[in-house]
Amino acid sequence: MVSLVKASRQKLDEKLWDEKGWDIICFSGHSQSEADGSTGYFYSDNETKMTIEELENYLATAIRKGLQLAIFNSCDGLGLARQLARLHIPAIIVMREEVPDVVAHKFLHHFLQSFTNGKSLYISVREAREKLQVMENKF
Repeated sequence: MVSLVKASRQKLDEKLWDEKGWDIICFSGHSQSEADGSTGYFYSDNETKMTIEELENYLATAIRKGLQLAIFNSCDGLGLARQLARLHIPAIIVMREEVPDVVAHKFLHHFLQSFTNGKSLYISVREAREKLQVMENKF
């Protein structure tokens, strides 16, 4: 596992191009989509606004090397999902709407806990969502 905190565009490019490849990439931060959901943007270092298309060559290489799952644990990710789907990543997890940070953190924690314990992707996502139901009255 490699963690990049407020990574520059150059650092992100270098890591995606890594010779070993990646099974999973996970972005936690801020994102938004165009009103029609066609394009999504994420902020790599809280300031640099980027699209998936800007990383297309790097992501395509990562996919050829085995990338199986992209998680964008950030708000309003439908545009990101549409862009990622065009690259044919086998599985994508995004937040459809704006969510408070605490909810996004809890989702990722519950998902990774299930997934790393050998449960399927779909079961892990479902369980993580179900575990968030206790927070519904607050958010």
